[in-house]
Amino acid sequence: MKKLLKTTFLLSFLILFMNCGKKIDEEEFEKNVLTEVFPKIVDSICVDSRKMDPPPKFGIETWKNGNIIKVDTSKATNKERIAYHNWKKEQKRVDNDTSKIIIGFDQYLLNFGERRVNIESKLLNSNFSNFKFDYSKIKLNNKFKIKNITEFPKAEKLLLAHKVLLYEQKYNFVFSGFLEILRIKFDKNKKGGVLEASFAYCGRCGSGYRIYIKEINGKWIIEKMEDTWIS
Repeated sequence: MKKLLKTTFLLSFLILFMNCGKKIDEEEFEKNVLTEVFPKIVDSICVDSRKMDPPPKFGIETWKNGNIIKVDTSKATNKERIAYHNWKKEQKRVDNDTSKIIIGFDQYLLNFGERRVNIESKLLNSNFSNFKFDYSKIKLNNKFKIKNITEFPKAEKLLLAHKVLLYEQKYNFVFSGFLEILRIKFDKNKKGGVLEASFAYCGRCGSGYRIYIKEINGKWIIEKMEDTWIS
């Protein structure tokens, strides 16, 4: 009887050990894929929020079915001309600025389909996620630079409803917005997958996406992107 119990215990331990090893392997595989597609996602959805301000009104606008079909710039007022001149000047300054554009990012990722707005918790995903994605060694293609959200002032203390306050603070760097990425949901053969991502800026504006990825000749690419929300 003791021999049977010992054998059963050993088998249970081996099964548990094998399952833990499999889980670790699956997580490492997912992190490797995320590392490969991360720069592509940043390039695809992140923006310099300073470039998102639309030009001010300049002249008499003619609208039809909710769209501007004609602008008579000869009727622009002096006030409009000054505002438009200042807007163009600022856009040129931004274009010539060589500073890195800082993107806030929480490296603790939620599962596919989860939403932070449905969770009565603090801002950081580390409060309810164990999946930590290390982005620190990833080289981005553009002027963007990722900054851990924990490095933002008061980030630990702010609730989701007050996230807008992070945008209203003064920083000694060019802050553009927050990137959020959810974990990948792979197909059965792990040759394709889908994940969700979003980029929010100014506290009230942003867009969400469903991103389909695929492995081709050993490399992971973005196959297709779908808009899921916009504000």
